[in-house]
Amino acid sequence: MTVASILKAVVLTAIVVATGAQPAFGQVLKLPSEADALSDIDSRFETDPSITFRDYGPEQGLPQTSVHSIVFDAAGFMWGSTFGGLFTFDGVEVRGFEISSQPFLVASPPSAMARSADGSLWVGRLDGGIARFRNAQYLDSLPSHPRPFTAVTGLLEAPDSTLWVLIDNQPMAYRRGQWYSSSAQTLARRRSSFIIDGRGEAMVAGADGVLRLKIPDQGTELSIEVVIPG
Repeated sequence: MTVASILKAVVLTAIVVATGAQPAFGQVLKLPSEADALSDIDSRFETDPSITFRDYGPEQGLPQTSVHSIVFDAAGFMWGSTFGGLFTFDGVEVRGFEISSQPFLVASPPSAMARSADGSLWVGRLDGGIARFRNAQYLDSLPSHPRPFTAVTGLLEAPDSTLWVLIDNQPMAYRRGQWYSSSAQTLARRRSSFIIDGRGEAMVAGADGVLRLKIPDQGTELSIEVVIPG
């Protein structure tokens, strides 16, 4: 995904949220395909004079062009990760933080990010390492998980401070010093993203459906409930 596509999606999402756009009662909401969605975004940007668009790359401050994830901190600033390091965007300028200035990232580049309730940012690496940063400064790291030296592809902190992690697209959780994972065959296929539902529980989406994941009262095996079959 290019920086341009990410920024288009962010701005379009903000427009929908701000206008409260939603289907009328009884109207069927048709979810567009990815191609249609991108076409709609392009069309909106081309025809709406109130929307401006600008490309951001290394010349504007990005450490590198491959943006893996973006999150917003407590102050409303956007942070992102690239193979070249982290960056922040205040709505006007990009400020990059190269890997050479961040010891935790020297061993392996960042591959995922998430916001923490305390205002810090979780950062995952391609080699499986996970740490917290504040203002691009390293705070601390998590202990090794059951699948070391495997890329962190997703992070999400739940309201109860549980950190849900996708390790090579397989879900795991870290809570109060303990890692939790699953060996179930249901999780054999790759997962794409986490959400937290209204009950504060984690759900994970993938090619074969949506699952609800729960941390057990005893043991370290995640319990799994199929919410939407694939």
